[in-house]
Amino acid sequence: IAVASVFLAGVIVLIGLPLLSRRPILPCLHQWAPRHVVGALLISLPVGIALFNVTLCISTSPNGTLCISNRQFALRLLYSFTMLLALFAHCNFSQLGAWPKTCQAIAVAVIFLLSTWFCQQQLDNIRRLNDALMRNSDDGQPHLQQQQQQQQQQSSACNRTQPYWSAGQFGSPLFIWELVLDVALAVILVAFLNYQFEAGFRMSFFGDVQARRDTAKMQLVRDQADWLLTNIIPQHAVESLKTNTKYSENHKLTAVMFASITNWHEMYEENFEGGREFLRVLNEVIGDFDELLDRADFAHVEKIKTIGPCYMAASGLNPERRRLSLHPYEHLYQLMEFAIALQNALAFFNQDLLNFEFECKIGFNIGPVTAGVIGTTKLYYDIWGDTVNIASRMYSTGVKNRIQVSSYTRDLLIDRYDFEYRDRIQVKGVDGGMDTYLLVGRKGEGPLAFPFTNDR
Repeated sequence: IAVASVFLAGVIVLIGLPLLSRRPILPCLHQWAPRHVVGALLISLPVGIALFNVTLCISTSPNGTLCISNRQFALRLLYSFTMLLALFAHCNFSQLGAWPKTCQAIAVAVIFLLSTWFCQQQLDNIRRLNDALMRNSDDGQPHLQQQQQQQQQQSSACNRTQPYWSAGQFGSPLFIWELVLDVALAVILVAFLNYQFEAGFRMSFFGDVQARRDTAKMQLVRDQADWLLTNIIPQHAVESLKTNTKYSENHKLTAVMFASITNWHEMYEENFEGGREFLRVLNEVIGDFDELLDRADFAHVEKIKTIGPCYMAASGLNPERRRLSLHPYEHLYQLMEFAIALQNALAFFNQDLLNFEFECKIGFNIGPVTAGVIGTTKLYYDIWGDTVNIASRMYSTGVKNRIQVSSYTRDLLIDRYDFEYRDRIQVKGVDGGMDTYLLVGRKGEGPLAFPFTNDR
């Protein structure tokens, strides 16, 4: 009992705790060869119990009588039942292959038949001894005959307590072949069940693998669709469209920027490869601008659209992100820094051009806008309002390679940037015109000079 208790506690510690913690038990055992070796040893445990703990055949009983005692007969039945149990146990252990289990079941069946044949030989020896004693009793001395008759009476009395097939008929050829047939049918049944179980497990595993692959493909397609959608529509608008069929929202204190390459048409020629080479150059320039949006310090900036060489962006369109900002004007500062970084990126791009430099005018304005998504098939995200119109006027009437802002914008950004007065210009929808200013540089840093490498 003590040994069994220690063994049970060890099993709980070595197997139960890793299972509860969902950790693999000895990962090296999960390989094919170690797993099958350990499984074969576990399946063969009943065979070991039957072979080493059950007395199979005893030629004589303890009192010297030539018979099969009740204890011997019970042990033989127990041995047979244990071997059959070990044979049918090969249907378990689903993680083992069907063929290894079937081969081991055949080996167990052979051991069962050989051990039964060995016991039959012992019974045949008992019968031959009894027959020899009966023949010798007729020619022997009277006192020997009397002793032999007593042993025969004890043997007959012992054997009469056993079933008919356990005595003389147990060794008949009919019984042996019946036993072989039963064991063979049991092996065939075990092989068939192992094949069916493994086929079912393989089909189930194949279905699970296919389901996981299909799920991964669906997730990949969904991620690609979300990626394409977020490149057309901002993420916060996409989240809103998942619950509502329409999206429109008013935003206060929003910054809008227009940046246009003014001399693009001087470089573009339709006669050279149909203009495709110049479109490739424009795509590289716009791509450099888009790469700036991946920077964490431009998290508030949203690209709105591009119209030819004109690039439009805005900040402050995500209410949730604005609420998380430490400064209420953080999104305004980010768009201004984005405009500066855009000028710097264009200056670096010009270094790779031969005998030509792109020139850029940027218009910047701050105010309320209305953002929304238009369409049901080809969705289109845009912003509207006087703020957008004034920003467009700021760039169309601006100065090359400078950032022009309105007086209202200058008042909001004066604490971080230096501006110089330019002129009073006429703006559509504004009576009397509007004072405009040009960005000089960051506060305390002097005028901007492009290109520079310490872009913030």
